Amino acid sequence: MIGGGFNFRDYFRSLSFGGLLGAMIAGSIYLKFPYFQAFTGLTGAMFFGGVIGAGVQRAIQAAVNFIISPVGRLITYYENLIELDLLRHWGKITDEDHQRINAKLTEGRFLGTTLPDKPQPPQIP
Repeated sequence: MIGGGFNFRDYFRSLSFGGLLGAMIAGSIYLKFPYFQAFTGLTGAMFFGGVIGAGVQRAIQAAVNFIISPVGRLITYYENLIELDLLRHWGKITDEDHQRINAKLTEGRFLGTTLPDKPQPPQIP
């Protein structure tokens, strides 16, 4: 979700998909192997599988986000540089503006400074 907010819809969709898949796998294992039938009922096995499936789904999603996030930031940086070059080529900005904005983008990318167009947190005195 753009803007740093928490997207409940995607969160609960991934939980429900992982839970449903985990419940189906646990239910089929329960019915395939009669050994488990002595310990719990089908409902208990499906509930347990749903909880495990939802947890695995969230772990996979967190791992993928951890891997893709730096790549996405790098791609965004180069997209901004390409857009800046196109604006200069089309005559929408001057060479001085291009150099100034390019320096701020590069500084923000490699030094990790906050760019001025981002909202600053309130300062506590």
